[in-house]
Amino acid sequence: GDGPRPPARPRPCVSGVIDFGDAVHTWQVLEISTAMVYAMLGPFAAAHGRMRAAGAVLQGYAAAARRSLTEEEVGALHLLICARLALSATMGNYSHMQDPENEYLLLHSKPAWEALEMLWRVVGEEEATAYFQVAARGWLGLAQVVGREDGGDVAEWKLDDIDIPDPHVQDLLAASRDKLNERIES
Repeated sequence: GDGPRPPARPRPCVSGVIDFGDAVHTWQVLEISTAMVYAMLGPFAAAHGRMRAAGAVLQGYAAAARRSLTEEEVGALHLLICARLALSATMGNYSHMQDPENEYLLLHSKPAWEALEMLWRVVGEEEATAYFQVAARGWLGLAQVVGREDGGDVAEWKLDDIDIPDPHVQDLLAASRDKLNERIES
C-alpha cells in the first residue's frame, strides 16, 4: 500500500541494570537461605519470631517453585543461614569500623548476632532442619497427616504447631500458659 504508514517505533535499548545483590548462576538453596536470613532480621520476625519468618519464606518458595528443594538442600539450610548471618554481622561491624559516622551499617549487625545465637545455640541443627523440612513441604498452617514410625496412631503436625521460642520476641501469653499448665498438672 500507498496508505499512511504507522509511526516508527523506537528500538529498545538497555537504559540501566538492576543488581539484586546476588545476581549470579548458583545453587537455588543459597538464594533461599539468603532470603530466609533477611526475613529473620525484618519486622515480621521481630513480631512473630525468627524461625516463623524463615519458615514463611521457605513455605512461600515451596508454593511457587518449579522444583522442590532436595533433602540435602534442606539439610544444608541451617549451616547456610548461620554462615550468612555471621557474614552479615561481621561485615556490618567491619564496615562501621571503617566509617564510624554511618550508623546504617549496623542496621543488621545486632539482630544478625542475636539470630545467629538463637539458631546455633538455642535451636540447633537437628531441630532447625526438622522445622525447615516441614516448611519446605509447604505445610505452613495446614494440618498434615503423618504416620508414626512405630506404626501407632496417626498424628497431625503443622508448622504453626512447632513452637521454637525466640528469646528476643516477648511472649505475651507466657503467664497464661504457665497458669494453664499448673492447673493441668494439679
